[in-house]
Amino acid sequence: MLEFLRKHQHGIMIVVAFVVIIAFVWFFNPYDARSGNLNATSAVTVGNKSVSLKEVQRQQRILAAANTLGFSFTMQLLQPTFDVLDFTQNRQLMRQEARKLGIEPTEDDVLAAIGAHPSFQTSGKFDQSRYDDAIANTLQPAGLQPGDLRSLVADKLILEKLDELLGSNSSAPSSLVDVQYQASNEKISASVIDFKLVDFESKVEINDEALKAYYDELQGMLPSEDKRVIVSELSDEQKASMEVLLSEETRDVEFVFFEQPAAPTPPPGDPGALPPIPGAGGQSFQIPNPNSGGVPQTIESPSTGGGAPPTINLNPDAGDTPTIEIPQIEIPGATDTEAEPPGQAPLEEATGELSSEPLPAPPNGDLNDLDVDLTPADELQGDVNVGGLTTEIPAVPEEGSLSLPGNPLGTQPEPMLGDAPSITPTDAMASATNAAEEHEQKMRAYEKVVDDFYNKLIDTENPSELEALADEAKLTVEKSGSFTQNDPPASPRMVPELITAIFKAQAENDGGVMVPVEGQNPPGFYVIKILNAQEPQELSFADANDALKKAYTKKKAAEMMNDAAEAAREKLTVALANGTSFGDAAKANDLEARKVDEFTLNKRPTGEANATQLLEAVRTTTTGSVSEVTEALDDVMLVSVTQRVAAPETKPTDTDSTTPSPGNPPAVDPEAEKTKLAERLDQQSQRSAFGLWLANRREAVGVSRNPGIAPIIYFPYGNRF
Repeated sequence: MLEFLRKHQHGIMIVVAFVVIIAFVWFFNPYDARSGNLNATSAVTVGNKSVSLKEVQRQQRILAAANTLGFSFTMQLLQPTFDVLDFTQNRQLMRQEARKLGIEPTEDDVLAAIGAHPSFQTSGKFDQSRYDDAIANTLQPAGLQPGDLRSLVADKLILEKLDELLGSNSSAPSSLVDVQYQASNEKISASVIDFKLVDFESKVEINDEALKAYYDELQGMLPSEDKRVIVSELSDEQKASMEVLLSEETRDVEFVFFEQPAAPTPPPGDPGALPPIPGAGGQSFQIPNPNSGGVPQTIESPSTGGGAPPTINLNPDAGDTPTIEIPQIEIPGATDTEAEPPGQAPLEEATGELSSEPLPAPPNGDLNDLDVDLTPADELQGDVNVGGLTTEIPAVPEEGSLSLPGNPLGTQPEPMLGDAPSITPTDAMASATNAAEEHEQKMRAYEKVVDDFYNKLIDTENPSELEALADEAKLTVEKSGSFTQNDPPASPRMVPELITAIFKAQAENDGGVMVPVEGQNPPGFYVIKILNAQEPQELSFADANDALKKAYTKKKAAEMMNDAAEAAREKLTVALANGTSFGDAAKANDLEARKVDEFTLNKRPTGEANATQLLEAVRTTTTGSVSEVTEALDDVMLVSVTQRVAAPETKPTDTDSTTPSPGNPPAVDPEAEKTKLAERLDQQSQRSAFGLWLANRREAVGVSRNPGIAPIIYFPYGNRF
């Protein structure tokens, strides 16, 4: 054996070297030819630290979760290009620099911030169920853990502290606040001359020669097929040529509809009624009856004991007061003698007193302001006699501490109550609970049926036809025939969200089978297969004739309208310079000027269809002059500012104020307005200061990225490209 190895050692070494080289190329090359991804060594670096592509992809999921949970501060870490690679670098860099500055949030700080975050609160208080829901339905499906959330909150605290430090020298000067206040609150009087496109369309003359020239012009601007895919990169002229010279895309589909199980029917009664109240509407309570040897007696509410329900009127007519009338409550097993010890009023009389006196009217109509004298709990300890029945009210222990399972905030002080009267739910309540549980089970089974149906359709090893599967499931297959997005089939199932989804889907994926689409009216899922997708085709001159006429008319009318507006502006400018009023100058040139209700830049004019465009024109137009020709959708307009009245610098007195109305807004409080304005300007300055600081630190520390990795652009509100 050794002699054989000695004789062939040269060849063996070549083979071993070849195997080693192949192994290194295959396993240690950062480029994965199987998936087309750079997957290992380094995607970005911050100083001398590197971050892998896998970690960058995890940061992308963290960013999406942060957006879902309302952590908007992450947008500041996407600078400068809204790239997830920038976000990853900036998080790492910010933490490093914060540690140098001694900014390191403690665990208690982080937990307190979690409890204060609105996404985890109900009525302003931390809600454990909302926190658990975020972990289960937002983080875990994305492969994230509670520790990722705590790390995200820690970054939020770091950023706030950095903003505070950087913003200490970036407060807006009072002179800038004064200028902004005046510009936003001065009262403006203006007049407008409208130029309507429809008025010029009738003046356009059309002939075949002009249309053919326009057709040739559009053909020269028509982008090639490969460039039509990215519409955002096309010019307005290219988009216009596509609208005129290309036919509409058509699709032909077949689909089945899985109707969602109906929700359980609520128990009979007024759907707007208040929930049952103890002892008066659908529940029974057990309390010890000393006259029956301590055997619990059941007090049934009228709705379960055969009596009339309580009358509750919390929204009375004007002049009346809110009332709660409680009818007689009967106690099975208790005699009149037992219920009426000497010296005590009968229970029915005590109850009658409650119903005969209406509640006092709450001030300002707010029930929270009712003046009700409640006896402190510590004064109700011991034996208490109510309506002829004596019961023992247990003592209330001192405040204790309650720790909720999984509670990120640890233990929280809660009052520890003594033994309370037991509450026995009624049959109706139990039935409603069972119905809800049964509906939940039906929904899970229903979703599994839809998933199984879809997975069978896209199974490439054992392909199934939609019609065959529909027959097995006893579902009806609907066929659309060829249609366009603007002219869908006249089927009640073809709702707008379904049409949009069909034309957004990639017809070549999964054999044309779309991911199930959820519909709302009626609720359910559509499973759709695209049978044919006809891409837009270039039209001949004859086929495009009608679209050509429409586009040509609009184009020429717009040119005529803009020329007329420019000519009018020149004449009006000369007239105003000679001392003529804007209204008189308009009449002299056969133009109609209309006055706009007085407004400010903060309070846009009421009833103005093009208020946004009007405000933009006013911002750049001096008093007594005419604005540039301003676009207003398809039309244009000229604006003249006739007067500007300075905003008040002192708060008006009561004698100066008048009743606010649409044409007369409430008086402005200058100090309050300036305070709010200064806060907004300070926030803008702080954000700008942080951006500059971040850019400076990126340059100083040194950040870089792997040029082989394409940008991962992220936009808020779920739009990613």
